[in-house]
Amino acid sequence: MMAAGLAFTATPDICICTRSWWTPMDQAKQALTVVHEVGHKVHMVAKGIGSELGRVATQYDNAGHVGSHCHNGAPAGQIDYDTAANNAASTCVMFGATNGHPNFCSNCGPAVLKVDIGDGY
Repeated sequence: MMAAGLAFTATPDICICTRSWWTPMDQAKQALTVVHEVGHKVHMVAKGIGSELGRVATQYDNAGHVGSHCHNGAPAGQIDYDTAANNAASTCVMFGATNGHPNFCSNCGPAVLKVDIGDGY
């Protein structure tokens, strides 16, 4: 599996790739990946269990991408969101692949404002 980045589960670390499929990744794409992976670290697109943020309406889990992500802009209910059409249609930085959108969508935006990062990771 190749990825633009990764948010590690048990630590506060993230990894941002400078190459994907052995091709250099430009700095703009790396910056989008930072926003996406830090989004995971502040519990965006959480599963809504216990004290986690509630699930957003456009959330999907492991449907072509590893972990929870947001399909806002792409059609709901797909088995696999890892297609060029879904990547082009998606509008949220929390989509499962870098899609050129630097912002949280109208579902994820309000959720990120609820996150209390005062206690750290």
